[in-house]
Amino acid sequence: MYRRTSVKKVSAEQLQVLCGEKGGSGTSVGLDIAKDEIVEIIRWPDGTFEAPWSVANPSEIAMLIGLLKMMSKVCDSLTIGLESTGTYGEAVRSAMTTAQLEVHRISGKACSDYKEIFDGVPSQHDGKDAAIIAELTSFGKGTAWALEPDSEEDQERAHQVHRLDAFNKIATQWAGRLEGLLAKYWPELSKLVSPSSWTILQCLMLYGSPKRMLADPEASTNLMRWGRSGLSQAKIESIMESARNTNVVPMGEGQIQWLKDVASELYRSLREVQSCEKRLEEIASADPSLSQLKEILGARR
Repeated sequence: MYRRTSVKKVSAEQLQVLCGEKGGSGTSVGLDIAKDEIVEIIRWPDGTFEAPWSVANPSEIAMLIGLLKMMSKVCDSLTIGLESTGTYGEAVRSAMTTAQLEVHRISGKACSDYKEIFDGVPSQHDGKDAAIIAELTSFGKGTAWALEPDSEEDQERAHQVHRLDAFNKIATQWAGRLEGLLAKYWPELSKLVSPSSWTILQCLMLYGSPKRMLADPEASTNLMRWGRSGLSQAKIESIMESARNTNVVPMGEGQIQWLKDVASELYRSLREVQSCEKRLEEIASADPSLSQLKEILGARR
């Protein structure tokens, strides 16, 4: 039952005859979707199945859609089910929606719960998974799942959320690198001020080492300018004192440049995070239904 046939070898004429003979209300199709392959199986109203088709994803989707459209016309009804997992099915789901085919979503839990009920064996493989999806679809266990385009507002919000997530992860990686470098070259600094503070990042971007900061007569003035009102004179003096007294591994030119690079990348990533949060706050302020998002973002600041 589960031996696959390439969709390229499926005869549209023979399939049309089968649809006329066996099709009717309750005809369903199950799609099990992976990155490179879609496994399709037809379940007829009498509970029998056709052998599954193997469809290259996404290069053979158009061929699959053509056969499904023909089936939909010949059968009294056709419902196509697929699992609600991953993004590999978005292309075929979009194509089916455009072709005005009826698409239903079957939950992964429902499929998992049904696998032993289906044939008495708790095994799982692509052909069986597609058959289970087709059967659950025919039983009405799915929900309509046409691919509706997101609104401009939803796209903008999703864009900023994706950017925020990406830059948060990047910032975390660079912060870890910076923490390791400071533990080696200037451990006292992290105990005085957060290494991720704008003041310290600008200090490290400019100097790259405690020795070079001490060599600049404007260092204290720079720290005051970067810290603004958030950095007291006593804290500035403590930072300068830590640079004078630190007793760590001497830094070469390449090591100084690497510390500067790490600080610069962390600074840039955190600025991007800040920009995303600001834009999301603006979006949330304009939409009362997003008040919880606004509160979350406010708490992060």
